[in-house]
Amino acid sequence: MASEQNSRFVHLTWLTLAALLFGLLGVGGGCVTTDPPLETPTTVCECRNGATCDETGACVCQNDYYGEQCEFVCDCQNGGSCDDGKDGTGSCSCAPNFFGATCDGVCNCPNGQACVDGVDGDGTCLCPDGEPGSSCEMTSSCDCQNGGACDDSGACLCQPGFLGAKCENSCSCQNGAVCDDGANGTGACTCASDFYGTDCASACACENGGICDDGADGTGACSCPDGFWGASCENACDCGGQPCNDQTGACGECPSGSYGADCSQQCDCQNGALCDDGKSGTGSCTCQDGFYGANCSNTCSCQNGASCDDGANGTGACTCPADTYGADCSQQCNCQNGAGCDDGADGTGACSCPAGTFGADCSQTCPGGVGNVCSGHGTCDDGADGSGGCMCTGGYSGSDCSTAPPCNSPGNSVGDVMIVEVMYDAPNGVPFAEPDAEYVILYNNSCGDISLQGWELCDNSGCLEIQVGTLSQHTATVFMESTGAGGLGAYGCAQTSAHKDKSSAFVGGEWFSNNLANSGDKLELKNPGGTTIDRLSYGTDTSIFNPSVDDSGPGDSIHRTGYPWSGTLPANSGASAWEAAPGGGHICNITSNGTF
Repeated sequence: MASEQNSRFVHLTWLTLAALLFGLLGVGGGCVTTDPPLETPTTVCECRNGATCDETGACVCQNDYYGEQCEFVCDCQNGGSCDDGKDGTGSCSCAPNFFGATCDGVCNCPNGQACVDGVDGDGTCLCPDGEPGSSCEMTSSCDCQNGGACDDSGACLCQPGFLGAKCENSCSCQNGAVCDDGANGTGACTCASDFYGTDCASACACENGGICDDGADGTGACSCPDGFWGASCENACDCGGQPCNDQTGACGECPSGSYGADCSQQCDCQNGALCDDGKSGTGSCTCQDGFYGANCSNTCSCQNGASCDDGANGTGACTCPADTYGADCSQQCNCQNGAGCDDGADGTGACSCPAGTFGADCSQTCPGGVGNVCSGHGTCDDGADGSGGCMCTGGYSGSDCSTAPPCNSPGNSVGDVMIVEVMYDAPNGVPFAEPDAEYVILYNNSCGDISLQGWELCDNSGCLEIQVGTLSQHTATVFMESTGAGGLGAYGCAQTSAHKDKSSAFVGGEWFSNNLANSGDKLELKNPGGTTIDRLSYGTDTSIFNPSVDDSGPGDSIHRTGYPWSGTLPANSGASAWEAAPGGGHICNITSNGTF
């Protein structure tokens, strides 16, 4: 009986221990077990967002969730895939042409070009053939040469040994010299030891330990050690162990670079300069080209082929070639259309624009063009500081003054009809006769046709009433004393309908009672209302112009400048608008319709 009780006790004890053990170890992963002991444990899953527990209690996440309990939501966009699951990190893997940590960036490359995509990408386009621009948009501007490639800004990345904005120039450095290459390079050479010259093409020839003036600015001159002399230090001194002159080898002289009676003074010449050394020397320096100052220590900075005031007594001042300016002549003028530049070392580079051009570089032309500024009917605000705007005259309007004014009552305004030529001093005799060959040419300068009926042409002796009809716009007519052999015939030309003798031109067939005075006279043209439309005085008569138009002399007429007259003539009325015409004038040049 006792044995049976003991057996039951042991059995109950093991059951109790087993229950306690399940109670202690039942919680794990996303699930827990519940009491009571001695019964089948109940599993409760704590996974989130629709996740389930597997047989070990671990969470099995839905797609796009991650974390121990699937508590985090992925944020991948535009079709990007997520590193999800219980052990996932939530990082994204982007679809093609999307980039950024969450794949939110969209590539924008034209023509199907690929881009740097993915979570680590920045969207930069992978352009063909080195085309620049973040979107390959600068294709037309990329023109790098000699194997150069464009960066994203369109600038060229040159291959070694090439320089210039488009890598178009090649370095000329030789003998292992280092070139300042690249798009912004100068092409300057840094010579290897014992080579000299701008391109390091020359090798030093110093012997016996002579020191060479090498480098791109070097001269190749040798400085000899004691005991040797000559251009290359090739000769040994023969002075019984005493020093000799390193240039001449003469004994008893000071060592090279020292001077004075006791050779105690040392030369201080630099940059390959020659020193006036020796016992009778002064220590003065003779500079190499491009150096200046008492000891030749200063380097000229002149550029673009400018000349330098070099030498021991030089100032280093630059004399610039044409179209460069600045203290070192480094700046280039940019004046266009034939403009002058304020160049030179003291220049500013400012442009002096020719007439009809404007802008800081004179690159812009006034409306109408240089040959027809403001359509010939205005003035332009030209020059480097000008705006290029037209100021129209004569009633014209528009940005280029090409719009003509309305034609209102032609013949009532000053200058509508102009006296353009006067022959007052026709020589007597053959072939000319006076007054038969005297004439006056009138020109319709208005906006329309004008009837001259009732107009008057006056000189100092009185007025003649005109009886001819209409004078068409921009045509001329000739009034003369005679169209016969002694008049028009004296000039050797045939009569046309534009030539009018006194009988057809004036009422009563009259001519000026005192003729047109050779020494001086005036002419006034008046319309029927008495308005003076045009006038002049010449020779000794200063009643209108003072000073008057110069006397042309026998056989020569006076005429307005600008022949052949056509279109609208400038509204000038002073004596400066007149000059002597060629012998015989233009009476034979007028056609039957009044043009020249």
